[in-house]
Amino acid sequence: MKILSVFLSSIAVTHAAYSVVCGATGSAKIGDVEWAVYNRRSALALNGRGFWGVRRQTCEYPGYGSAEVVSLCRSDPYPSQHSTGLQVGGVSCASIDQAALRCTNYC
Repeated sequence: MKILSVFLSSIAVTHAAYSVVCGATGSAKIGDVEWAVYNRRSALALNGRGFWGVRRQTCEYPGYGSAEVVSLCRSDPYPSQHSTGLQVGGVSCASIDQAALRCTNYC
């Protein structure tokens, strides 16, 4: 039984996922955020082993209402915030744990 619990815990560690949320800055729209997630991967530090589960979601921004974001899952940690500029504003991404938003973690 002890071997089984060690095996299961190693699987859980191996398959841990990190949730990242990306939002628009300036006059960028949610479609711009989706575009940047796929086309500005390097600037947003989303390269590496990749990501999955890209989805739009509405998160609570305490004291300000709500915000539409793009959330995704990664195998690699996302320890700091990363941004990229666009012609119509920009996109900023952060770990769900570091974001000032209250979002559902789908990972």
